[in-house]
Amino acid sequence: MKKMFYVKNQRMFAEVTEMCKFMPRCLREKYYKILQNIFHFDLWHLMPFEERIYAVELVQTVNKIIAEKPGLRKKRVIEVGCGLGDIIAGVALPVQKKTGFDIDNRVIGGARLAHPMNKFIQGSFTDIANEDISFLIAVNFLHSIDGNTVTELLAGVTKRNSVDYIVVDQLKSPAYRYIHDWEKVMGELGYTLYKKSRRYEAARGSRWNLIYRQITR
Repeated sequence: MKKMFYVKNQRMFAEVTEMCKFMPRCLREKYYKILQNIFHFDLWHLMPFEERIYAVELVQTVNKIIAEKPGLRKKRVIEVGCGLGDIIAGVALPVQKKTGFDIDNRVIGGARLAHPMNKFIQGSFTDIANEDISFLIAVNFLHSIDGNTVTELLAGVTKRNSVDYIVVDQLKSPAYRYIHDWEKVMGELGYTLYKKSRRYEAARGSRWNLIYRQITR
């Protein structure tokens, strides 16, 4: 019943989303709660973007690099595991140049209403092919995937596409199942560390944003 109401009123939701850009944060948070009530995605997605400092500063860093290297504006930015799309939507590129992927159709439904001008696809690394990518962003979920699988997924996406930079997060905490050796993984793929963020708080530990650049670039 709730989803039927949404289907019949998509234009209204899109208009509300546009207004939310100019509304106080408290009103935007209420709108996201309405989306959660419709799509039933996990509640942790409701954490305000402004409180996820690692995400805010990641967007700022990516935008700074794009501004310093104008050639990157001709390429695409792709985020895998985009959730509600706050990171990819914040990248300073035309909407035609950026796409968010997530395997959870519930958050994809929410993302399409939270950021209706942006493109979101239900899918993952294996669904990306023949793209000229400036930044491939994959943060806040790879800690749930074992190392061999992560390496295979990244190897596949870099073989099928041209990828200049890969953005991941390094976690150091017993709260996360897998802690990846990114120097080893990225070295095998032909990437080297370009930028490491400051330390951020994580559940019972720490996290850092890591940006790796293709060595041949």
